[in-house]
Amino acid sequence: MIESISKYFAVLMCLVYVILGAGLIWGSRDVFNVPTKYSLPMGAILMGYGFFRGYRIYLKHFRDS
Repeated sequence: MIESISKYFAVLMCLVYVILGAGLIWGSRDVFNVPTKYSLPMGAILMGYGFFRGYRIYLKHFRDS
């Protein structure tokens, strides 16, 4: 039960990182009030981290099932 909850929470957090990164890249001036020179690298880092976490979650929980 706990493993199932933690698996889907990890997937949710992965999606949150990707969505926040995309939001920083495309809507930084309107939503977050962050200058473009900071929002582009930070958004790319957040999206990359989200994809990396997603890949690790896939390898750990979904590849064998």
